[in-house]
Amino acid sequence: MFQSRFKFYLVPEKDLIDEARDLQIRIQPYLDGFDHQQLHAADLVVCVLMEIMEKRRPGQWYMKHSAATFQSTFISHSLATSICSDRPLFRKLAIQNPGEYFQRYAFKKLPGEVSTLLQRWSRNEVNLFLTEKAVPPYEMLKLQASGHRIVTLSRESLFSGALVDGRRDAFEFLLHDLVHAALFFSKTHEEQVHFFKLLLNGYSLFEEDMKRDREFTYALEYTMSDMNTSKEHLVHSLRAACINLQKREEGLAKDQRLSDAGEQKCRLKLDIFMSL
Repeated sequence: MFQSRFKFYLVPEKDLIDEARDLQIRIQPYLDGFDHQQLHAADLVVCVLMEIMEKRRPGQWYMKHSAATFQSTFISHSLATSICSDRPLFRKLAIQNPGEYFQRYAFKKLPGEVSTLLQRWSRNEVNLFLTEKAVPPYEMLKLQASGHRIVTLSRESLFSGALVDGRRDAFEFLLHDLVHAALFFSKTHEEQVHFFKLLLNGYSLFEEDMKRDREFTYALEYTMSDMNTSKEHLVHSLRAACINLQKREEGLAKDQRLSDAGEQKCRLKLDIFMSL
């Protein structure tokens, strides 16, 4: 857990249950506002991040920035002020909604692309949707092939202290999804969508391999749901998964060279895939 890039904000698993009681008091009003369509999903996510970071690192998670060097483009929902302005944390920061937060402050020790994504999301510039449960890899593949991605905010995990996937708490999982969404809606977005469409259309090419080889299944599922990069790197990842599968079938170590027949088999499968 503490190998995460977000480790500054993480707490031991044993402390999550005790923390959850206070987080529910802090966060429930924002969830109620979202459920009643008074908060945009981007507003809600900002509020949740703020409250969790304030709980875990009081006063250490934000910094003021100069208006001369930074221009916020976050747009808060018209009713966000009525939900946020009376909350203790917003009063402490002398702001009335998440849009005002970005006008005055910046997050510390979070990747800059998270803030950029949240601002784009608030302006409805990305096909990003909030969900309460993480989706299986194949469902994520279908979403990405259609140009969409989801962000998971697990209320159950947040308010029970349970881990979402056996490894990450609700806060870390939320940030993980935000970073991947930022990478998906980057300059390589169109080529990523093209690759995921190919993979969706050619999924049947790999189904038998997935049934008989767990390592291949893991590698392919990682590529289809948890890898957001250029098409070139995505194809390279798929090719590596196919080659390593063939090496295992030939009883070879990873650093050993495939047989000519094995090379040809992998090349043929990838040629078919790329032609779909």
